[in-house]
Amino acid sequence: MKITILKRGFSFVLVFALISSVLALGAGAAELSSKKADVNSGIKITIDGTEFVPCDANGDAVDVFLYNGTTYLPVRAVSSLFSTGIMWDDANKVVYLGLHDNKPLPVSVYQPKQAGSPYSFASVSLNIYTGVGIYFNDELFNPTDANGEPVEPFLYNGTTYLPVRAISSLFGAEIDWDGANKTVLLSNVPEAVSPEQIIADASSLVKNYTDASDYFKEGYAYYLIVDETARQTLETITTERNANPGNVDLGMSFLVINAEYGNFKKLYGTYVETVMNGLNDANALAAAISEASADNIYNEAELSVISEKYELLKFNYTVFKDYIQLCTPEKIKEYVDSSFTTIKNSPNLTSLQP
Repeated sequence: MKITILKRGFSFVLVFALISSVLALGAGAAELSSKKADVNSGIKITIDGTEFVPCDANGDAVDVFLYNGTTYLPVRAVSSLFSTGIMWDDANKVVYLGLHDNKPLPVSVYQPKQAGSPYSFASVSLNIYTGVGIYFNDELFNPTDANGEPVEPFLYNGTTYLPVRAISSLFGAEIDWDGANKTVLLSNVPEAVSPEQIIADASSLVKNYTDASDYFKEGYAYYLIVDETARQTLETITTERNANPGNVDLGMSFLVINAEYGNFKKLYGTYVETVMNGLNDANALAAAISEASADNIYNEAELSVISEKYELLKFNYTVFKDYIQLCTPEKIKEYVDSSFTTIKNSPNLTSLQP
C-alpha cells in the first residue's frame, strides 16, 4: 500500500527520516530541569477539517498533550505537519528547525497506520524535563502562547515536545481551538504531496545534473591536458634544478612554475572536484530512485535516502552550474593565457582549439 506524505510550505521539501530526539540522561542532562506536570492527553488535531494523526517511525500513533493551556506535539509530528527539517542536539539540549549551518535539515515522514487517533481525552501526570532551546533557521526562537506569554518545550519519555501554536506562527498556519471537542483546528496548510511526486521531482533534478554535465566533458578533457602539461614542466625543471643547484635561472623558473601550477590546482582543482562530486551524487540519487521505484511501494527508509541525496543536490546545484561554466575550454584557456608564463605557449596547448 502506498503512503502519502504531507507537504507544508511553498518550497517543496522532500521527506527524510527525522533524527530521533532521544534524551540521553548523561552528559549535559544537568542543564535540564525535572518536574511533575499535570497534563491532558488525547487532544485531536485537524487540518482543514481532516484529522491529523501524529505517529512515530513505525507508523504508530503518538499522543498529543495539553499543558497549561498550550497544545504540544512531538518533534516528529511537527516535522511532518509543516514539512520542516528538525534536528535534535543532545549535547546542548537544542532543537533546530528549518536550516542549520545554512543547510536544510531532514524532514520526517508522515506515515500513520490508522486514520484516526486511538487516544481519548484524559488527565494524566507526567515526569518532564524543561530547559530545551529552539532555533529556527539558526536563530533563537522564544515561543509564546496566544496571550504573548512565554511557553517552553519539554522532554517526556525520550521525546521532545514543541508548542504547536507558537511553531505554527513560524510557517504562517492559522490555528484555533475547539474546546467542546478538545481539538486544535489548523488551516492555511498546503495540500499533500504523494511519493510519486517526490520521485518525479528528484528524477527531474538528476536530469538537470546530467544535462549540465554534457557541457563539462570537453572542459574536463582540456583541464587534464593543462594539468599534465604543467605537471610535466614542473618535473622537468625540478630535475634540471637538482642537477644544477647553483643555477639561479633554474631556481627562479622552479619557483614560478611551482607557484603557477599550485594556483591552477587550487582554483580549477576545486572546480573540477565540485563538479565530479555533484555528478557522483546525482548518480547515487538515480540509483536510489531506481531501487525505490522497482516495486512502486515506497517505504520510509527508501524515501529517507532519496530525500537526503535530493536535499544535498538541490542545495549545491547553483554552485555546480557555475563551476561548469567556469570549466569550459574557453575559460580554462583564458586562465592559462593570463596566469601561466611557463606553459601557455606549449605545443600541447597551442595546438588545441578550445
